[in-house]
Amino acid sequence: MKKYIVMVCIFLLTLTGCSKVGETAELLPIPKDAYQKNEYSLAEVTKGDIEPVLKFNLRPLQVEQIYYSIDISDVEIEEINVSVGDHVSKGQVLVSFKSDEIRRNIIKYEADLKQAELLLEHYEKLAKVDTQDKVYTGMRQKDIDKIYEQKQESEANKKANYEVEIGKLKDDLAIAKTYLEEEYARLASCRIVALEDGVITFISKYLVAGNIEPGIRLLAEASGQNGYSVSTDDDFDFQIGQIYTAEDDGQKYDMIVTNVKPNDDGGRFIIFEPKDVIIDPTEAHVLELEISKGIWKDVISVDKKAVYQKEDGSAYVFLVTEDGFLLPKKVTIGERVDNRIIVKEGLEGNEKLAIR
Repeated sequence: MKKYIVMVCIFLLTLTGCSKVGETAELLPIPKDAYQKNEYSLAEVTKGDIEPVLKFNLRPLQVEQIYYSIDISDVEIEEINVSVGDHVSKGQVLVSFKSDEIRRNIIKYEADLKQAELLLEHYEKLAKVDTQDKVYTGMRQKDIDKIYEQKQESEANKKANYEVEIGKLKDDLAIAKTYLEEEYARLASCRIVALEDGVITFISKYLVAGNIEPGIRLLAEASGQNGYSVSTDDDFDFQIGQIYTAEDDGQKYDMIVTNVKPNDDGGRFIIFEPKDVIIDPTEAHVLELEISKGIWKDVISVDKKAVYQKEDGSAYVFLVTEDGFLLPKKVTIGERVDNRIIVKEGLEGNEKLAIR
């Protein structure tokens, strides 16, 4: 009986001992891969003098395309007076046409008008001669009165006849004038005249080939103000009257600042006008303008790709440590110069930054 009790105690002690070991034992370590240093595209922080340059594309103001066609048929080209790129003035004849039909009609109606004028003049003279009083002498008053009575009756008939003929001739004259005016109007429509000052931007292949049809666009003219504009949020001090040199395909133009006003985006709208020449105002004619902002001394700058901005406007960069770790660093940034950003606070220069 005692032997049984001892065995039970040993068993209980064994269980109690196992419980303590389970509570205090450490977890077995999990095997890990050896640490490998990550590689990043690096950007160097530089410190030194830089010359920031503003680069603008100046675009024409209020360009309007004017298209020209004719409304008559059976015409031939007489002369094309312009080429693409030509500057034209308001009222200048751009293209003239000829029409044998109109020419024949004008000759006919001018002849009809001349004939009607001559006949009218003739009948008016006849009416004046036939109504002149005659003096009768050596006759009895009774016979004179009878002659005057007959004469008045005859003159009344003649006057009525003359008035009828003169009326017809006046109608013919008015009709001839109307027809002639219409033909001269048609003749005028055989010319394409510039409606505004501008530049020829298009000449139809149909015009060049002589295939003229009513309503087809034959020419186009770009017209608008002789000014150019650009919007910018840069704080450069533009002043009215300043002159800058813009370029296009090697051609240089002196451009005067004529207006500076706010735009809808919180920036400014700068208006330029050429100083001496009239420039092509077409939409495709863009002038390139570069303005130096001077030399900035001891400026810290970084590649724009290395700077990250939050929605609240704050900015930070990732410093790369010697061990290859990334350390976020808050910075205060300034202007962008080409592909670099000025850092006002947060960096000293020569740091290595990661481009993620």
